[in-house]
Amino acid sequence: VSRLVNLGEMAEPSNTLFTVMNLSSVWVEANVYEKDLARIRNGQAAEIRVNSYPERVFSGKVTYIGDLLDPDSRTAKIRCVVSNSTGLLKPEMFATVSIITSKRAGAVLIAKEAILDEAGKKVVFTPCLDCEEDKKAGRSVCGSYDKREVVLGAAHDGKVEVARGIEPGEE
Repeated sequence: VSRLVNLGEMAEPSNTLFTVMNLSSVWVEANVYEKDLARIRNGQAAEIRVNSYPERVFSGKVTYIGDLLDPDSRTAKIRCVVSNSTGLLKPEMFATVSIITSKRAGAVLIAKEAILDEAGKKVVFTPCLDCEEDKKAGRSVCGSYDKREVVLGAAHDGKVEVARGIEPGEE
């Protein structure tokens, strides 16, 4: 990745002439807040995003959790190993790391844009299914909507979990 000498130059044994790296897999280091450390474990899946390729998500695994906290930022270093077979990831790139701390079956996820804030309460609109023609069709035919208050859970990648207020399969 670097050459510090040219053909015909004199070199001494203490001089570094070349730097060679194997970039087929890379380390991505991240800072984790002290309050979140209890949920981080070695072997957990990680999703890595870099500004150079905003549409790409690179998969990795947590392989190291630092023993020391930075006293100023109250964070600990973690390391994720990421396959880089495409060669897109470069040393010193800035990255955003998302650690998958849990997965729940049957979770309802909706787009963040679908959530409205009304006097401090979170609400969404669902198609009205109260009319007779709606019930017969099994969908909203009249074009009306019902306002529902929801309780939100975790947010990730433009989506938010709805803990209460919408059932799986509802629009």
